[in-house]
Parts: sequence; structure tokens; C-alpha cells
Amino acid sequence: MREYDLITNICNLNNLGLIIKDYKVNNIHLISTPNCYNHCNELKVEIEKFKYNIVTHKISNNIWKESIQLIKEITNQIQDKEKILLLISPQSNRFCNICLVDYASLIGALNNGIKVLALFDEKIIMFPYMKMQSEDLISDKKLKILEVLKEQPLTPEQISGKIGVSLPLISYHLNGNINSKGLKTMGFVELENKKQNTIKLTTFGELIVDGGINFQK
Repeated sequence: MREYDLITNICNLNNLGLIIKDYKVNNIHLISTPNCYNHCNELKVEIEKFKYNIVTHKISNNIWKESIQLIKEITNQIQDKEKILLLISPQSNRFCNICLVDYASLIGALNNGIKVLALFDEKIIMFPYMKMQSEDLISDKKLKILEVLKEQPLTPEQISGKIGVSLPLISYHLNGNINSKGLKTMGFVELENKKQNTIKLTTFGELIVDGGINFQK
């Protein structure tokens, strides 16, 4: 039987028994926010008594960015995506930071081609999964714009000078048209200063540049 690395947050551990009935789990990556970290370490000690290897991960400031980047990092470490499972609880009644970790981790998992298991009425359901392709969503020119904006917010004119693309084309990539979405519509950049017309990266724009969300072929 294939051995899996399981990624989940501490609130989902009550359902670990449902997982190990169908999947042989070897390593568990346990995600926690700061207010739950002491409890996370306590759970780590208890679970390790059952011969599981537990790796704890603390999400601190930007839950969306850090969670998505964490999924990317774990994927790179393990390399074989077929051996990774993410467990989430979409029916949970809680609405807190640890719940947001579930949603952000789901985005990271779907983007990186990781299998996602969801708990519905004490049943495990596997999500369909696929990896997004750069040719469907973002061009090389748009990626270059994001890369120069990582350094600092810039005006369209400054972006044009830095990457050597005409101002009308920069405007097209930022704003799009009736047939194609621009970086603003995609949610990757936003206006920082309306008077100065400076553009900055959003959290998701930063993730693309940093590699948390992978749009490369």
C-alpha cells in the first residue's frame, strides 16, 4: 500500500481515524495558528505515541499567503505529489483563522496538483484535482510586470521603461479589454495611489512572483 504524507490543521485531527482506514499515513504535517500552537505541540506528543512522524507548521501573519506558500514548500520537499494528501473540513461551522487555513490550503493544493480529501457527514470525499496552466491564465509579459512590481509600486510609465514594453501595451496587460482580462481584473495588482497612479501587487500577485502559486509551464 502506498504511504502518504497528510497535511491538515489541528481541528481536523478528530477525523484522523477515518483517513487511516483507507490510506496508510506515515507523516503528518500539522498546521496551526499562533493561538493554537501550544495545543498543536501537545497533540504532536500524543500522536507520535502511535508511531506517526509529526511535523508542525505555524502560520503567523498573512494566513492566505503563508498557507499557500507552505503547501508549495511541502510539495517541493516531498517531490512525489501522488504521496501527498490534504485533509479539510468544508462543512465546519467555525469561522476563525484556522478555518481560513483550510480554504487557503485548498487553493494551494489544487494549484500544485495535490489530492484533497474533504469531510462530509463523517464521510471522506476526494476532490477532483488539476494543475493550472500558465498559457490559460497569464502571459510572459504579465509575469514580467508582476516581477518589477515586487520591488516597489510603480506607475504604468515606470513599468514601461523597466521592461521595455510600450505604454499602450502595459495598459492592456494591466486593464485588459473585452476579450482578455488584465492583471487588475485577475486580482494580481491594484491601485495603490490614485493621484499618483501607482500600481502595487496584491497578496496573490506576491504569491505568483514568490512561487507560492505556480503559473509556469
